[in-house]
This record gives sequence, structure tokens and C-alpha cells, in this order.
Amino acid sequence: MALEDLFSDQDDNRQYGANSIFPRYRLIIRWPDQQHLDPEGTRLPDDAAAQRYAERVIRELKEAGGDYDHPELLMVVADDDGKELFIVPFNAGT
Repeated sequence: MALEDLFSDQDDNRQYGANSIFPRYRLIIRWPDQQHLDPEGTRLPDDAAAQRYAERVIRELKEAGGDYDHPELLMVVADDDGKELFIVPFNAGT
């Protein structure tokens, strides 16, 4: 599954509404030498929902295969202004 496909298939935006009052969160997949930004972001009710969403995206990416086993690979969750809120390691608990 391509990153663009994953980020464009945002059930959470459909569930909460693209024009909802919920804050927009942006996911950034960060390798040591590059990063990929979710261009549209996802509206979610709060930081806890954003963390669950990030963890779900990590699971889906790993299940789809690809280069997601680097020990330093991170999922950064940022607000709509780009401020980093928290980081979820891809290899947490492994």
C-alpha cells in the first residue's frame, strides 16, 4: 500500500466530517534521512484519538509490507500548524 493511498483513505475524516470542529492532526513518517508528510491531515477529537490513529496507520503499513522495519523509524503526530505533539516509534514493543 502506498503512503498516499493510506493517507487518502481516511475513515476518520469521513466519521468526524472534513469540516468538523475537531482539530486536524498531521502524521509525519520520519526515517533518519527523509520524511513523508500527510498532506491533508485528519480531523480527530483529541490527542488520544490521534495516537490511536497513528498506531493504526503503523500497523497497516507494516502489514502491507515495505521499508517499515528500520529501527529508527518514527511516526510523528503534529497539529495543523506543524507543531510536533508526540512521537510513536514504529518498532515499539517489538
